[in-house]
Amino acid sequence: MFSQILSSTGLIRIEKMSTSAMQDLINSLGFTEEEKDALRIYFIRNEKRQNDVLTSLSDYTTDEAKLVFLRSLIFTPGMFSHRDSIEI
Repeated sequence: MFSQILSSTGLIRIEKMSTSAMQDLINSLGFTEEEKDALRIYFIRNEKRQNDVLTSLSDYTTDEAKLVFLRSLIFTPGMFSHRDSIEI
């Protein structure tokens, strides 16, 4: 059994989700370096969720939809902006 993820760089076939396969996927979707780091940390801390994420990603047909989904795993208000820390 294997899963396939289609990105703008081509089809990624993953027979068993591994850290390197997830990194290939993250690198193929055009995240910022901060987002890549946050996703790597997320998957290191949540290794058991990698297959769930991969299964969910196969439902999305565009890279933009995959970006939005993966960003939802790591995004918290103010994570990439200092705007929330400014007192008014």
